[in-house]
Amino acid sequence: MFSMTRSLLLTVALAVALIILLPANVFARTHTLDRVQFGSNIYVDSTDATGDLVCIACSIHVRGKTAGDAVAIAGSIVLESGEVDGDAVAIGGQLKLRGASHVGGDAVSLIGGVLRDSDATVGGEMVSLGGPLWFLLIVVAPCVLLAAFIALIVWLFQKLRQPAQPYPGAVPTPRV
Repeated sequence: MFSMTRSLLLTVALAVALIILLPANVFARTHTLDRVQFGSNIYVDSTDATGDLVCIACSIHVRGKTAGDAVAIAGSIVLESGEVDGDAVAIGGQLKLRGASHVGGDAVSLIGGVLRDSDATVGGEMVSLGGPLWFLLIVVAPCVLLAAFIALIVWLFQKLRQPAQPYPGAVPTPRV
């Protein structure tokens, strides 16, 4: 009787898991055009069909057409006569628009720069916050502030752990 109840519970648990995971699997299959990479560059040729492109610690190279956005964190985006229908955002890298490249949305580069040939077009705004000053403001300044805050906390704890010192010139109280 115990094994039959356990078998029934196992079957019900398996059915519930299948019902929960089945919609997620169907949803994942409809978005197979999206690409996400970590540490490995993404290359889009003229024959490739892609959606959104996300690259962390790597670069994106587009020679074809991308139907979504292109985002590179700690990497660059290079369009070589390529097209991005959405936004192109490079954080910690350059955004290079070579040849007759086209960005349908905004072209943004933080801590890098936007290099655009005369034939390249941008449908939205083009924003470039490049150079060492922005790197200092965006990356180094918060790290320095965090280190100073931690040093202050350590100093305060050390100060609180020390025994109280009498004032210089004060008369010590006699011990009885």
